[in-house]
Amino acid sequence: MFRRTLLFVNLLVIGLLPIRFAEAQVSTLTAPSVQSTLQEFLQQDFKYIGHVRLFGYEATESCIWSSKKMIFVEHYCQVPSAPARSFTLWSKEFGSLQFYEEDIVSAYIREVRLNYFPEGVKAQFPDDFSALSADQLSQLMGKMYNQWQAACWSTNYDQNTQAPAAECYLTDIKSYPFWSDETQSLVNDPSSYAQIRDEFLAKVSH
Repeated sequence: MFRRTLLFVNLLVIGLLPIRFAEAQVSTLTAPSVQSTLQEFLQQDFKYIGHVRLFGYEATESCIWSSKKMIFVEHYCQVPSAPARSFTLWSKEFGSLQFYEEDIVSAYIREVRLNYFPEGVKAQFPDDFSALSADQLSQLMGKMYNQWQAACWSTNYDQNTQAPAAECYLTDIKSYPFWSDETQSLVNDPSSYAQIRDEFLAKVSH
């Protein structure tokens, strides 16, 4: 599951979370809609880079496609039997958007995650995403992970409450009502979630 979330909880408990993030101006952050992200994604001309082990996903290889404006990563692509399915999109305009689903026996989890806001990606990624190698992408992922940036997620099944939830850390979900409503509608509607997921995957699988 989302290991950054678990690590954040630990840091909050022991009081090591850097003070500068408590002072963050959340009004400066942008949460793009999933639909607008998808529409721009479908206009891209992607090139397959290959399958490698990336930072945070070292246990299995991920498949990578890039265009000038975006990078698309399909996780667990080399493990058809994996209980989880996931992909992550990187973009200066749309941030880092992830779809994640997993069968945990007691429930089938569907999630949409804004792992990094566009403002965070803009500060670290080059103008031309297609110039990045897989190794460079992995290094950037590690660098951003260690910066403790704001993020939000939306799920149909929170394992603590066994109920749907939309939350953020280092910012307030109430600041992003459209994103919260849109993603909650998606994760709680299996057919809509599958349709959008498949549109993303179909673009890079042809």
